[in-house]
Amino acid sequence: MADIADLGGLAAANSTGDRRSEGIPVAGTRDDNPPLDLTCVKDALAIPPKNEFMWQPISTAPFDRDLELAVVDKDGPHALVFPCRRVLTGWIKSATKDRVDISPTHWRIWEQADKNA
Repeated sequence: MADIADLGGLAAANSTGDRRSEGIPVAGTRDDNPPLDLTCVKDALAIPPKNEFMWQPISTAPFDRDLELAVVDKDGPHALVFPCRRVLTGWIKSATKDRVDISPTHWRIWEQADKNA
């Protein structure tokens, strides 16, 4: 009968081989392909989406940028015509810092029509 330690070593060797064949790096083994560097994965979440013109859920709106907001009223959904900023107490107009009493549903980065204006 095989020793339990021997079976454990055999099982570990098989699982390591399976992992290598699937391209998964195995700790403590030498491999021509170094393990993937995953230190930047978290940072990728902080980058705005590649298509900044897509609407994002309001719960993800940043505090430090001019944003275009979408609201729903009796006429249906539409975008505000002025940039707003998120503050701790709600929303303000970017230009005047006046409080805006709204409940937006979505946001996207404010894109100025003419950057020289």
